[in-house]
Amino acid sequence: MNGSVTVRADRVHELKTWRIFFDDLASGMMTFNIRREDRDFGIGDIALFREWLPTEDRYSGRETRKLITYVEHGGAGNFRPLAGLKPGHCVLGLAEVPEV
Repeated sequence: MNGSVTVRADRVHELKTWRIFFDDLASGMMTFNIRREDRDFGIGDIALFREWLPTEDRYSGRETRKLITYVEHGGAGNFRPLAGLKPGHCVLGLAEVPEV
């Protein structure tokens, strides 16, 4: 990333996130996320992570928003596929959403 990322506030991806990862995402310790590439993630988009409780089959109510600063695609056929990342998955680089 060279410099700042333009926030595209109209592009919000609501993402289910298990409890074991949520605190690290919310605190900023986890600055990446590996996801199925089932939507059009883009640099500048907002990721809205909602804590999911799989044993209770419900959301906890906790949420955190992160800015997508980088997208790396997996699988063959990409310009520079990330070794070990399955086709149909991607790595998202994350940062705090700047105050406006």
